[in-house]
Amino acid sequence: MTLENNIGNERILSIIERLVNTLRQDYVASRKSSVIGEREEVFRLFYNVKTIPAVQQDKIVVFVDAGFHILESDVLTLMIMNVGGCIRDEDGRIRYINELGDYQSPELLFVYAKWAEQEGEPYFTIQFIPVQEYGLLFNEEKAQKISEKLTSMINQGINKKIPKLKLIRLYKRLIKYIEGLLEVAYYVKISDLLGQRSMGVIDGTLNRWFGLRSIRFFNIDGVDVLSTVVNRDKDILIKKLSNLYGLVKTTKFTSIARARWLFKTTISNPLGLYTNTAPDAVENVAMVINEKIRRKYGDDVSEDMVLLFNRITHPRTGLWVVRFPITTDGNVIMHFEVHTNEPLLEYNKDIGVISHSEKAVEIAEQVDHGIENIMAHRSSIYGYPPYGFMELDLHVRIPMNRLRKLEDLFVNIIRRETGEIGHPLEYLFENMRKIRLGYTW
Repeated sequence: MTLENNIGNERILSIIERLVNTLRQDYVASRKSSVIGEREEVFRLFYNVKTIPAVQQDKIVVFVDAGFHILESDVLTLMIMNVGGCIRDEDGRIRYINELGDYQSPELLFVYAKWAEQEGEPYFTIQFIPVQEYGLLFNEEKAQKISEKLTSMINQGINKKIPKLKLIRLYKRLIKYIEGLLEVAYYVKISDLLGQRSMGVIDGTLNRWFGLRSIRFFNIDGVDVLSTVVNRDKDILIKKLSNLYGLVKTTKFTSIARARWLFKTTISNPLGLYTNTAPDAVENVAMVINEKIRRKYGDDVSEDMVLLFNRITHPRTGLWVVRFPITTDGNVIMHFEVHTNEPLLEYNKDIGVISHSEKAVEIAEQVDHGIENIMAHRSSIYGYPPYGFMELDLHVRIPMNRLRKLEDLFVNIIRRETGEIGHPLEYLFENMRKIRLGYTW
C-alpha cells in the first residue's frame, strides 16, 4: 500500500498527532533550559524592534540572483549558471540589465573546475566559459584571463600540508563559494554602471563560507576572489560592499522562534517590523556574556552567542556581517544582513567579549536606510517581499526543459566523441536525466 493511500488511515493520523504533541512539549521544555533562556535574554538585549516606515525610495535598488545546476564527480565539477539582475528605480519600476546597454541578460555561463596533482602536489583549475557573446560579467577574452588569474591565486594559497582527501572535499566547497561570489561580482558590475545612486540586495546570506577557521585552507578570502573577477582594487570593493545587503528567506528553527517572540511583544504594523541595535544594547550584551554566561558555561558557549549577531566573513580583508531579523507580515521571518569593517561584538578567549559600541550608530543608520529603500515597494505575494526580489528569481531560474535540452546535447556529443553509448561521462548527468532503472518516482 502506498503512502498516499495511508494518509487518511486512522493509525497514521494518531501517530502524527502524538508526534506533534511531543514536539510541542519538548519545544516548551527546551525554552526552560538555563542556557537556552540566557541565549534568548541576550537576543532580546541586542535587538530593538522598529516599524517599517512608509517612505519614498530615494536610491536605485539592484537585485541580484542566480540559478544554477551542478554536475560533479569526486574531482571535477561542471556548473551551469544563470546570473542576472534587475533594477528598481525611484518610482518603483523594474528594468533589466539589457536596458542599460548592449548586455544579454540573464547571463548563462559554464563554470568548470577540477582537482588534480602536478608533480605530486595538489593543483586546482577553474574555468569560466560564457555562452553569450556580450555579458556584463564576462566575455570570452575576459573570462579566459580571469580564469587563469584565479587558478594561479588559489594554487599559490593552497595549504599543501592538508591531507589530500580533505583537500578534495574542500575544493567542492570552494566551487560553491565562488558561485556565490559571482552574484556579488555581478552587483559590483551593475554598481559601476549606476554609480553612487544605487544599493544592492543579494538573495541569501552575505556570510558565505570562509571564516577564521577556514582561511587556513587556502589563505584567500572572498574579497581576493572578487578583486580578481571584477578587476577592482580592494578599497573600491569594500566601499561597494557597504551598500550591498543580504536578504535571507530561510534560517534555523531556533532563530525563527526567537525572532517571532521578539516581534510578538511589539504592536503590529501593516508594513511590517524590523530590528536594529544601539550602542547601549551592544554594551549590555557584552556585559551579560562576560559576567554571567562566560563564568557559568565557559568560552565555547560564550563565543557561540556572539556568533548569533555577527561573524567575520572576509578574514584577510577584515569584513564582518551583522544580522537583523525582519518580518513583513508578522508571520514570515527573514533576516537582513549588512557588511561592516568592524564587528559590534568580538570574542577573545583571554578577556572575553569585546564590544565596539561606537560602531553601532553607523550600522543602525545603514540598516534604517537600507530597510526604508528596499522595502518601499512590495510584491503582493506570500510574505510581501520587496518588489523585484522574487520577480528576478523567476527571470534567472533555469527551466527544466532547458536543462533537458542541454543534457541531450552533452550526451549526444559524448557519444559522438567517444564512439560508445553508456560511457561513464554520461553519468555526470544522472541528476538531470533522472535515470529511473525501473523506479516510478
